[in-house]
Amino acid sequence: MSATRDDSGKAVTLGIVNRHREDAITTTIKVGGSAPILSATAHEVNGDDPKVLNSFDRPDAVVVQDRQLTASGTTVEITLPAHSVTVVRLAL
Repeated sequence: MSATRDDSGKAVTLGIVNRHREDAITTTIKVGGSAPILSATAHEVNGDDPKVLNSFDRPDAVVVQDRQLTASGTTVEITLPAHSVTVVRLAL
């Protein structure tokens, strides 16, 4: 996982990789301090198989799916699908 914060301190972006070929992983993200998470968005890159590639025959084999996450105070829970890369943006 990697993390960064914008200059204003009002947004945190996390890059998370689930390398497991078959199992999804559920985890809780907790932001330090007392500022609540106002919104949380996940941008997930994934396909049917870790080896799949987009092609002319299957241009959408690997896609980016956006989803809103539900935060509770300074925490948010997320399930990371198997063999996925997810970027999470937290607005504080």
